[in-house]
Amino acid sequence: MTYIFRIANGAAMSALYLIFLASAVFAAAEGDNRQSALASPHSAIISPNGARLLLSETASVDKRDKLNKISVTIPGDATNLDIAVPGHTIVRWINTPIVLKSSSGHMTRRAELEKTRDSLIANLETVNARIAVWKNQTQAANPQELTNRQSLMQQQMPGLIEERETLQFSLDQVQNELAGMPAPSGTGQLIEVFLEDDSRDGARVRVDYSYDIHSCGWTPIYNFNANPDTDKNNLVNVRLLAEVWQYTGIDWTAAEITLASRGEGPREPRPLRQWRVNNEPEKPVVHESATNAQPRARAAAHATFAMDRDFAAAPKAAPVIADSSNIYATWKLSAKGLPEGKSRMLISEDKWEAPLEWLCRPTRTDNNIWIMAKYTLPSGKAWPAGLAQYNLEGQNIGEGQFSPNGGEAIMYFGADPRMSVQMVVDSDRQGESGFINTSKTWTGAWTFTLHNAHSIPIKVRVERPEPILGNDNITVSYKDNPKARINQKEHMIYWDIDVPANGKATIEQGVIISSPVKLPLLPDVP
Repeated sequence: MTYIFRIANGAAMSALYLIFLASAVFAAAEGDNRQSALASPHSAIISPNGARLLLSETASVDKRDKLNKISVTIPGDATNLDIAVPGHTIVRWINTPIVLKSSSGHMTRRAELEKTRDSLIANLETVNARIAVWKNQTQAANPQELTNRQSLMQQQMPGLIEERETLQFSLDQVQNELAGMPAPSGTGQLIEVFLEDDSRDGARVRVDYSYDIHSCGWTPIYNFNANPDTDKNNLVNVRLLAEVWQYTGIDWTAAEITLASRGEGPREPRPLRQWRVNNEPEKPVVHESATNAQPRARAAAHATFAMDRDFAAAPKAAPVIADSSNIYATWKLSAKGLPEGKSRMLISEDKWEAPLEWLCRPTRTDNNIWIMAKYTLPSGKAWPAGLAQYNLEGQNIGEGQFSPNGGEAIMYFGADPRMSVQMVVDSDRQGESGFINTSKTWTGAWTFTLHNAHSIPIKVRVERPEPILGNDNITVSYKDNPKARINQKEHMIYWDIDVPANGKATIEQGVIISSPVKLPLLPDVP
């Protein structure tokens, strides 16, 4: 018979962990020097904010109180333990805090950095003290002595200031690296499992167990590159990379690595709202699961788009097996193992047939014409939300969040430096009515001139807001050249204009807002 035991999450787990910490302190006070090392996982399923490690090892049976005992060691911050001994029944278990043995390169590196940091701080304090001494030596016994000291100060001070700046720069570098390396706890949990079966002392049995650990994770990172002038097939090159971090202090050399996507936000839906028909505004209801939800993309705290020297270029990854058939998409890496620290790997690459589009939303302060592309994502392939880097003809445009919505990917590649729009206000006035702040008509007129410095013609979508009328007595009419189209759902007026190569195109917009009664007409014109 196989028995599976699970450590509970939530309040019970928090209480258990507090007891564990208290026990660790007591054990240290009693001089408990027992040490143990963590076993290597045979596979790891990494989600954005942690991993599930699966392990299997052979344990020796030890007789105690007419029961057979076996032991395994897990990290001190491990949760959701599942343990099974095939062919045996588990009677009870004991959890004991212990000190961990570790030859972790991460821990060794952290210790080296901490030693370097302390040395830099000491040297910096010494240099600051020497600078302060020179600055305070303003009192002298006679003018000649004061002159000599000033001369020496002029000789010594530039070198001291340069040395201070060098030390401060080195200290900042070390502290930045330390900030991205979680401090190891150095403690573990010795799980002693008692079996009901009567096996001989010293016999070897197989133990299968798994647990969750949160000192690792991954986040998707996209790289989009469009080449509007050289690529006539309207293809956007897409690379999906995984930025993975692992600071567990465990050897993952032989582990099969699987990256898994995961839903974010609250675990449960909000309760169904009541529908009350009255004339009192309803107060908003705050649901507990929403307030207690973990911040979005906790793993992003470990990752940044500053292209760090340690993993600036993502190497070509070994073949990746993608699986989108389940609720969560997974990517299984063919190469085993994951080193400690941060690394990047390519998990998917594609070419999207997405013609570039030019978009303009002119205002008095915005004369940009933006480049964008839309692509309908095919079913059966996962593209999770993540950070993205946008490139145009190989030049970096900027970074942002990429979130496919409704099966459509929208990519913005910044403002086109070879295109612009000029806006001129032709009219912005109210009709006379004889009353202050009242009018029967309001007229607005603008001219938009689009300039194209490309050697090819460009079609530009020009969008302007449609007036939203707040009174049934108010009407609006338009006088445009060329005639505008209206998207009432989006409250948008728009034109699709062909701007000739190395030329320009003009749009004239006219809006007349009127009312049969005297009302204040003060439209907020963008």
